[in-house]
Amino acid sequence: VHHKVGQCNDTPAPQPIEVREGICVGPGGEIIQAYRTRNGHIGGKVWDGARFNYQKGAVHLAGLGRKISAEEAKAFGLQTGRCVFCAQTLTDGRSTEVGYGPVCATNNGLPWG
Repeated sequence: VHHKVGQCNDTPAPQPIEVREGICVGPGGEIIQAYRTRNGHIGGKVWDGARFNYQKGAVHLAGLGRKISAEEAKAFGLQTGRCVFCAQTLTDGRSTEVGYGPVCATNNGLPWG
């Protein structure tokens, strides 16, 4: 299909994507931290293998993804030794077994203990 300059196509504009604070898994498997900025907007950081770093477009990726599952949070914790939600080092045996601590489990509606 060829379009002349100034002519719009029939594809509807994408709808706004609602992203809430939390940890998401993007469409390509990216682990994304969606957080509230000082001015009240939602920002996004992507796990780079060592830490969460700001990345332009991360909020959009989070909106295309989904909330992280307990199994994915566990895998992250086992791989990194850190809680995916708060980045604290996991030291308690029960926390290292599930990949996150009791406070983060409660805050994110996940099983623990």
